[in-house]
Amino acid sequence: MAWRASSSSWALDPGLEEATRTSGAGPFRTLRTVTPPAVKPAVLSGALLALVYGTALFSVPLIIGTQARIDILTVQVVRMLAFTYPPRIGEALILSLLVAVVLALLWGVNARVVRRGHFATVGGRHSARPTTVLRPVPLVVARIVLLGFVLLAAVLPLLALVLVSFQGFWSGKLPARSHTW
Repeated sequence: MAWRASSSSWALDPGLEEATRTSGAGPFRTLRTVTPPAVKPAVLSGALLALVYGTALFSVPLIIGTQARIDILTVQVVRMLAFTYPPRIGEALILSLLVAVVLALLWGVNARVVRRGHFATVGGRHSARPTTVLRPVPLVVARIVLLGFVLLAAVLPLLALVLVSFQGFWSGKLPARSHTW
């Protein structure tokens, strides 16, 4: 099945943007008043999901965070239970309860936003999706921002993975003499 932006369920209704343009709003006002309320539930749900995965993830913060002396709550809880004698069960329970309360509160906020339903849209007829033609200067700026994002999100992590793969074990440093095949 091929997904097209105009007919897929994940695309914003272009009729909303068209209505704001018809009523005299410019592109920046449309971006400020229409787009954020329409995507707010998806952004909040994604943030909540990322937070849940971030608190559940244990191995990466333990391996990388310990070397950099960065402690997170889940690592602290496991250290209190597994690496201390006698185990500090009370302190670990309080930290775990703190994490659970924060996640429950954020889940409640997310459920409230979704339940409120201010993001729901009414579909209707609209013309073809208009294309925005950028002038040369904004086009160059947009390309620089896009290339910078791709560099930060894809190229640099891949380069770091390649550099670390040449080491026999992770030491937190990248001296050339420790590289091996």
